[in-house]
Amino acid sequence: MIKNGDKGITLVSLVITIAVLMILSGVVLTATVTNNAFLDKTKEAKHNEIDAENEMQGKIDEIKSDSTAGNDDGVIEKTDTVAPVINNVVIINLTSSSFDVWTEVTEKGSGISKIEYTIDGKTWYPTNADSNNSVEYKHSFKNLKAKTKYTLIVKATDAVGKYSTYSMSVETK
Repeated sequence: MIKNGDKGITLVSLVITIAVLMILSGVVLTATVTNNAFLDKTKEAKHNEIDAENEMQGKIDEIKSDSTAGNDDGVIEKTDTVAPVINNVVIINLTSSSFDVWTEVTEKGSGISKIEYTIDGKTWYPTNADSNNSVEYKHSFKNLKAKTKYTLIVKATDAVGKYSTYSMSVETK
């Protein structure tokens, strides 16, 4: 029994609270079932995701077929069809018994593998390359004969074996 001054909930308050909750439930259920807005947006997002995946796969397939070769590991490598370009060869520090060769090479494909030099056409002196696309190299020839004309040949090779050569005459002092 509730005595005067005791606090509690009355039957009227309880009925009103239940009625309000039922009205709110009805409104939410009606909005969800009739409009299907939330479900429609979810379905639309899923379809957009599938369409985007299909479009991306089509682009990947197109790139693969565009003069490329795929490896087993999934890495796509562009086929290198152009040899490196020897842009500049300069003779520096020319003396009676030695000279230095400065070479600039550009490679737009697989990267530079090595630069080689010869003055007799038989013995090639390699210079290690670091696979950059535009690199400067230097090599020294020593113990040469004075007042002798040499034919210098420079050979630049890329990572897939394509190469180019440049030759010039050099005469020691």
